Amino acid sequence: MQLNRFIFDPKTGLKKKLNKVVTFPSQINMRKYTTSDSKKDAIYYLKSILVHKGPSCYSGHYVTYTYDKEYVFFFILLFIYFPFSFSI
Repeated sequence: MQLNRFIFDPKTGLKKKLNKVVTFPSQINMRKYTTSDSKKDAIYYLKSILVHKGPSCYSGHYVTYTYDKEYVFFFILLFIYFPFSFSI
């Protein structure tokens, strides 16, 4: 799933970064969004979060929060990773 956090501002003619807080569950059932006739649940689990850090959509960089195989959360910045405690 992807959330677009930038919009076009018709008054200025520029892109604008949205800074509103977004929350989401650690798992989601996507069955109602599929075209399958199956009654089986389509459960997806949160594995990573990609975050833009910066004052605007024209500057900054992206960082990642991701799980490893043992479900230890890591913060990744420019190929350097750090174990990270994260509560969802």
